Amino acid sequence: MSLIDYTICIESMFRNNFKIAWRNLLKDRQFALLNLIGLSTGLACALLIYLWVINEINMDQFNTNSNLYQVMQNAGTYDGNVFTTEQTPDPLAKSLKEEVPEVEDVAIIKFPDQDNSSKGILTYQGNSFKANELYVTKNFFDLFCYPLISGNREKVLADKSNVLLSDVMAMKLFHTINVIGKTITWSRGNEAPKAINGLYRVSGIFKVPAHSSQQFDLLFTHDKYISSTRHNIGWFSSDPSTFILLKKGVDAKKLNGKLSNFIKAKFKDGSTE
Repeated sequence: MSLIDYTICIESMFRNNFKIAWRNLLKDRQFALLNLIGLSTGLACALLIYLWVINEINMDQFNTNSNLYQVMQNAGTYDGNVFTTEQTPDPLAKSLKEEVPEVEDVAIIKFPDQDNSSKGILTYQGNSFKANELYVTKNFFDLFCYPLISGNREKVLADKSNVLLSDVMAMKLFHTINVIGKTITWSRGNEAPKAINGLYRVSGIFKVPAHSSQQFDLLFTHDKYISSTRHNIGWFSSDPSTFILLKKGVDAKKLNGKLSNFIKAKFKDGSTE
């Protein structure tokens, strides 16, 4: 048998098998339809799971500071379960920076609410948009790798009257990102923290990557939040989230054990600031 004859034989076999399969499908259409629906559903679910896994793997990968950690606080035990929260005492950041030699730097982020879901109103020349904000310390861009598109890194958060906008929000409000020096109005109405309401000067534009676990539209200084709200900054208050950047070579697990009773010790020695 020649190669050409063998090829023709194979084509004929596939053609016959296809005809037989098609006749069987037509013979029992309901059974075939159920099989097709099941197969399609299975493939769709597998694809969705794959996309979800890829999204989770890529989450926050833009942040290249591998030694950056968030401090969590065990706030108590309820019904035999330990209640752990992201909210920590305000003085914790300063104490960690001054008293723990393994810590390179410390940053604070204050969310307007626990899940950062509530929104205020950002206004410029009659144009208004809902937006959600964060209150951050001056070294925010030193610890977190959100791209700063425009503005002086050393000065964007140096003044309490400054505000930074995301590139998306800047385009909505101004139709351009070249807006350094523009003045906007921020308002939360009667919703806390309403004391932050007022006029602010745009000092910088940043970008929030799509794979960031935190999505926000503008940044205020944490100092502005503290001074405007007259917030209690004692050890017995738990409000902001604290993030620490460890020095190179520090074992995070060992440091975790060292810090396990750090806040409790502050309570015992009577610290109030």
